[in-house]
Amino acid sequence: MDRSFLTIGEILKPVGLRGEMKVSPLTDFPERFNNLREVRIQTKNGLSSYEIERASYRNPFVYISLKGLSSSEEARSLAGGLIQIPEEDRIALPEGSYYQFEIKGLDVYLEGGRFLGKVTDILRTGANDVYVVGQGEKEYLIPALRSVVKEINLSEKRMTLHPMEGLLE
Repeated sequence: MDRSFLTIGEILKPVGLRGEMKVSPLTDFPERFNNLREVRIQTKNGLSSYEIERASYRNPFVYISLKGLSSSEEARSLAGGLIQIPEEDRIALPEGSYYQFEIKGLDVYLEGGRFLGKVTDILRTGANDVYVVGQGEKEYLIPALRSVVKEINLSEKRMTLHPMEGLLE
């Protein structure tokens, strides 16, 4: 995955006859589509740059029109495509909050120094995220709680845990 760009949406399908597209936002800030002008779209056929002409919202989806796309056939060719923006355009998060791409791939250690594995996935459960930590055949589900996750050090690509009783069994 190209770390210099962030994926903020997935194009689901064309809507109507004029090239509008239904997008599943992959961001906690879907309103950002209002302020975007240029995006790149990654499809199985490659990368293309587009200018967003208009965005509207019908929860939980975003509907966008791209400059230069005027038919459902043109829009259909982008279905399944990922909408990406430069990493420097990301919205700053409050202290102690992280983007998923920053967490995935971190080395995970217990407070005593034992290596547990790497964060391979993040599950969104509603109450709190759950980090999937794997090493070989073994996988652990770690709740993203301050009482469990004691430190995240992005510069060292490291997470330190204080597991609650029974969590690693």
